[in-house]
Amino acid sequence: MIRPHRTKDQIKQRSRPQKIFLFVLLSTGLVLVLVEFMIGAAVTSNFEEAKDENIIWQPLRNDSGAPGRKPLFFASDLVTNQINHDEERRSTTTPSKSTSPKRGQCLVVLTTNSSEDIQDLSKSLKSIQVNLVEANKTPATLLVFNEGNLNAKQRQLVIDTVHPRRVLFPVIDFDSYPPHFDPITEVENWSKRKKWGYQQMCRFWAYRIWLHKDLYENCETYMRFDTDSCFSKRITAEYLPGLPANTSSGGYFAYVANEMSRDVPFVSEGLHDLVQSYVYDHKVHIKNPELYKRTSELEMLFTNFEVANVTWFRQDHVLAFLKRIVEEEPFGVLQRWGDALIRTYTLALYAEKSEVLWGGKLHGYMHGYKPGTLPCYV
Repeated sequence: MIRPHRTKDQIKQRSRPQKIFLFVLLSTGLVLVLVEFMIGAAVTSNFEEAKDENIIWQPLRNDSGAPGRKPLFFASDLVTNQINHDEERRSTTTPSKSTSPKRGQCLVVLTTNSSEDIQDLSKSLKSIQVNLVEANKTPATLLVFNEGNLNAKQRQLVIDTVHPRRVLFPVIDFDSYPPHFDPITEVENWSKRKKWGYQQMCRFWAYRIWLHKDLYENCETYMRFDTDSCFSKRITAEYLPGLPANTSSGGYFAYVANEMSRDVPFVSEGLHDLVQSYVYDHKVHIKNPELYKRTSELEMLFTNFEVANVTWFRQDHVLAFLKRIVEEEPFGVLQRWGDALIRTYTLALYAEKSEVLWGGKLHGYMHGYKPGTLPCYV
């Protein structure tokens, strides 16, 4: 078959659509490469900004149940991972300074966001600033535990009151409960402020505080006080707010004891039986039999002021005991077992008498002050 002769113009005209097609194809490829590059740059930029703004990316579960990732955004709060012994939770902390010094002495308090509590806390902090003479050149870090509902004005009041002391605002979750405990169907036998609020406070001080990352990463020791605590006179104990060296052991004390009082039977019913059962089942050698006997008779150390060795309380066997008493059935803490009696049992079981500094009531300290009765710093 003889093909017809084509002129040069006909050949050019026929090849033009092919060139246009190739040009469009190459242009589309270049556009896609450029778009991919721009998206990658944007993601990198956003990630860098996230790091600058303390945005932590954490694995979540998507609707299908498969692992996914989602950013948690907070305007100025630092989100940190908090390991709660055998479960992982989140805590939110707003530090007054960006630097994080090594573990040292801490002041620790728990507050609500009520105006009354914040005003009381301000007065209590003023009394500490005036009357606590600290041996260390670096003032103790203040940890104000809260439910994440302190507003900026309330936080600033605390920071200004104790300036230049470093301040952290660790968040705790009072809406979470132990496994197998149903706060809806369970009936509380003690109510204060809000349902389960007082019991959650006892649960926090008895056990959950020792698991909080902001505590164990910042504090070797803590001095606890309440929002309505008052230090009305110069504090003469030179070791405060820390612990003195224990010359008999060559280390440090586990605890500074406050004065003792007696709990009421109906709020601690069943606690001693559970402790006694734990001692038997785990073959616990009671380190302070005298204190154990007194505690079984409902004598307890006041814990509204205490100084504790964080490392001592975070020992595995101590945490295991506390977890059994606080977090498992019969959930006595959520039926009003107090943190003070549990603290006293803990020391009786695991601390030698020589590991506790039995100083009695701190000179000049008062809990539950009333306006006008003491110079608690209006």
